[in-house]
Amino acid sequence: MRPALNGSKRIHAVGVLLVALSVVHGGCVDLKEVRAFAATASAVGDRFPGLARDLHDSCMAQQRYIVAQREDFRVDQFADLNDPAHPLLEAGRKTCKLYEDEQERLIKANATLVSYMKSMGDLAADDLTNFDKGIGAFGSALAGAQLLSEAESGAIAKLASSLARMAAEGYRRKQLKDVIKQANPDVAIASAALARIVSKNYVLQLENERVAMREYYRKLALESVRFSHLAVTHANGETDVTNPVPLDDLKTKFEAKNAAINTKIAGAQAYAKVLAAVAAGHQELADHADQLTSQAVLSAALAEAKTIQALATEFLKAF
Repeated sequence: MRPALNGSKRIHAVGVLLVALSVVHGGCVDLKEVRAFAATASAVGDRFPGLARDLHDSCMAQQRYIVAQREDFRVDQFADLNDPAHPLLEAGRKTCKLYEDEQERLIKANATLVSYMKSMGDLAADDLTNFDKGIGAFGSALAGAQLLSEAESGAIAKLASSLARMAAEGYRRKQLKDVIKQANPDVAIASAALARIVSKNYVLQLENERVAMREYYRKLALESVRFSHLAVTHANGETDVTNPVPLDDLKTKFEAKNAAINTKIAGAQAYAKVLAAVAAGHQELADHADQLTSQAVLSAALAEAKTIQALATEFLKAF
């Protein structure tokens, strides 16, 4: 049995495969390009749980900054807000509960799409699908999802059911074209739903965190100036003097945190584009499922794989 690879190593291995395919493209037809497309998409998708968890974490970070801006809140007690059960965060916990409740649903929705891509790659290699039996029950887990519409949850549940059937009936390469045709509408819906949540809900939440963070640092700056004025001015015979060192330190810390948010936003936008490439590549395969071995179809699959590979770097920086 081959040792499991972590996300970064898997994506690197896929990148090596893409280079090799580019060099030997035009040789014997064995659906390696389809396998590369599936492997690249699933390798990137395996890192999605970090993004899903940060949706709630970002919301709670925003709530901490909001609490810290209260006039009666002492900024030197900010570390106390790291306790999620802090009484002052009660309203914030309610605000962020949606993202906490939806976290596992989003992870499972994405895992269904990733598992489908892996299974498609298995079939392209004429292997039995390596199916996680837990995915078959994801349909019921998605019931009542609030960030996913009923139609989107239904499409993902249908995709999970198809995976279970493929494994139970021992599908191989000869069933690949039918699998692609049947799954394409659900792949399109699942990809679009996840892309919408990533590019809109998550990015908006990060921007909200940034606004609250900026206001918090403004309060810190004002407090720093006030303290400096009282301490330094008294020491200099009531001369109006402000110590700039603490302000420069605050500026550095704010810029570092702001840059981290920018990295996450760029990563989220890259993943949304990955999902779009997955949908586009799969649509191309579905449109020409009866000619999967044609050079044009294989070239299109390889092109989407390269697109995903190029986007992976930005995504991996954040997650």
